[in-house]
Amino acid sequence: AWEAARRGPARHVHITAPAGLGKTRLMQDARARLRAGGARAVYVRANPGERHIASAFAGDVAAAVARLPGAAGVTPTIAATLVALNPALSSVYAATPERRGGEDALRSRGIALAELFLAVAFEAPLCLLLDDLHWADPQSRQILNGALGRIGSGKILVVSAARPSADPVSAAEGMSEL
Repeated sequence: AWEAARRGPARHVHITAPAGLGKTRLMQDARARLRAGGARAVYVRANPGERHIASAFAGDVAAAVARLPGAAGVTPTIAATLVALNPALSSVYAATPERRGGEDALRSRGIALAELFLAVAFEAPLCLLLDDLHWADPQSRQILNGALGRIGSGKILVVSAARPSADPVSAAEGMSEL
């Protein structure tokens, strides 16, 4: 999947397994292997203590990706949306957080995350490893679904993992499920 994503378009592999079967270890091993080969691989794990905090996981994903080269290539409007998603990003982007609310905020944050992913992937292919999605808050799942649906042209591999009870976030048509 990585070799295919490096050439484009984006790919998504979702891993489903019960607790204790090794999803996290598999993802961490994949990250180590990709990084050893010089790839950009970002691992973000949903925190069960934040499953009721709106947009917490999506904010963590944005913060992890914003540290990579190419992240500065987003527009000021996108930067303002990213800072609204995760205020800690004000140390990366000199922008005033946007003040949207409701469904409009979810949509704009999904678009902003997609633009961030594509800006980073423009410089070099990107692998996003999103672990324990069953702990992600509902707003983050909506934001990620919106973002991942917009990255089709990017050289991006998304690997997500969750327990069988959770619906996977979906990157694009043709998601592979293990």
